[in-house]
Amino acid sequence: MIKTFKVFFSDLDKQEKWLNEKAQQGFKLIKTSKLFYYFEKCEPSEYIYKIEFIIDKSMSEQKNYRAFLEDLGIHSFTKNFGFGNYSYGRIQFSMSAGRIRTSPGTINSEILILEKKNDGKPFEIFTERKDKLSHYRKVRNAFIFPIIALLILMIVGKTKLDFIDNQQLVNTLYYGIKGLILCVCIPFFITVFKACFRIGKIKKDTTVE
Repeated sequence: MIKTFKVFFSDLDKQEKWLNEKAQQGFKLIKTSKLFYYFEKCEPSEYIYKIEFIIDKSMSEQKNYRAFLEDLGIHSFTKNFGFGNYSYGRIQFSMSAGRIRTSPGTINSEILILEKKNDGKPFEIFTERKDKLSHYRKVRNAFIFPIIALLILMIVGKTKLDFIDNQQLVNTLYYGIKGLILCVCIPFFITVFKACFRIGKIKKDTTVE
């Protein structure tokens, strides 16, 4: 078994591409954890991977959906993709999902990694236009919430530092925090842009709204 540390932050496409590159090199995913992926050797290109954003599904919905996928010959792994979360005990509110989630269950299972034997046929999760649009809108909307929250934090952040008497220190901390927030926002903006681009492309490529 090979244990690999990897963090993708907000780039679903990059994560999917990386998993497929590992499969092409002859490595099959066998387990995931918060920060690690676990692989074992297989034939090169024996498997194909897709990633689906399922942050809106409840624990029971996830269970039923994964059972349905198994019947289709698609194995799935849950993976954490949390950001902007606030927890109290076993209860968590997710800004990105805009809902309360409980543990165990939906916490740390915001995405599904789908694995299918490579039979030479295309591996598509969504075939219907409305399902594709719904998926990318879900991704877009999920990342808009933390962007807004981070921008508000950046605007009011200086006020929160007023308890410090040293104005130079306040300015240094404020601009440092501001720069950090902007760095965090960049991958979120990229994800929203990609989702919007795909929504526009799907609409352009089809004639029915």
